[in-house]
Amino acid sequence: MSNTDLPIAPPARIGFFGLGAMGCGMAVNLVRAGFTVTACDLSEAARKDFEARCGVKATMDARAACADQDAIVTMLGDGKVVRSALFGGDAPIKAANAETLLIDCSSSSPVDTENLAKDLAPLKISLIDSPVSGAEKGANEGALTLMVGGSEALVKRADPILRAMGKSIFHTGPLGSGHAMKTINNFIAGLNLVSALQGLLVGQKYGLDPNLMVDIVNASYGRNAATEFVLKQQVTSGKFAANFKMWLAAKDARVMEETARHVGFTASLPRDLTEVFSQAERQFGRDADFTNVYKYLDSFWEKDKATAKGRG
Repeated sequence: MSNTDLPIAPPARIGFFGLGAMGCGMAVNLVRAGFTVTACDLSEAARKDFEARCGVKATMDARAACADQDAIVTMLGDGKVVRSALFGGDAPIKAANAETLLIDCSSSSPVDTENLAKDLAPLKISLIDSPVSGAEKGANEGALTLMVGGSEALVKRADPILRAMGKSIFHTGPLGSGHAMKTINNFIAGLNLVSALQGLLVGQKYGLDPNLMVDIVNASYGRNAATEFVLKQQVTSGKFAANFKMWLAAKDARVMEETARHVGFTASLPRDLTEVFSQAERQFGRDADFTNVYKYLDSFWEKDKATAKGRG
């Protein structure tokens, strides 16, 4: 049995790209599991946070995170950022050994994933996609849900790495299927939030108390993650601080629109959701919390009814 048939287990060498809110916790958990991690991020603050949490030095040298690694994990903004990190500049991925396994945990478009695999093939670098769900808390606790696309052999090879970062691991099918599943999950979550916020806005014009509305929905069929964990905590409270940036919500919506278009699906909801978050991003800025989309939706009133209450 060759080394490429065996699971990549500690103390194997892992290059890790992206020490943001999610990536830092994931990389720290790889260190705690016994892997030898070379973590890379251009942000000095992100590198210092990683170093403080696990005692391992981070780098801003992308080639160092690619060279002589058994596997490389990317946790970046999307597939285009992944491509730029690996193939931009002096193409640091070319420093990687043949048979290195690349695991893309970013929220990437499945179309970008398929194209990335084609470009990695001449380098004899294998790719699986393994986007995650579970927010920063799940990343820190190693309790993420992972949706893994790729051949069964490659997924088995990655298994010790995946289990160091997550608790629930689903092999979704061929390459790109993990990113497709994550995109669909994000789409459903985004629609749930936007529809719930629109319901709140309309209900208040009928004199309904917004907090009471949330309680009723959560005791009824309309209950979802947005109604349970976002509406009262972030919107009716006025906090608008769910720790998820508007540009990420807009990006996730665009990825779903691209994914749907790629397979010939022409219904309007993917485009509609992209429009909502893209316009909110333009209005409030890319780094605004995504719950500020409520304020954007609050502008959709006929002028003569904008302050109307009740049915009269």
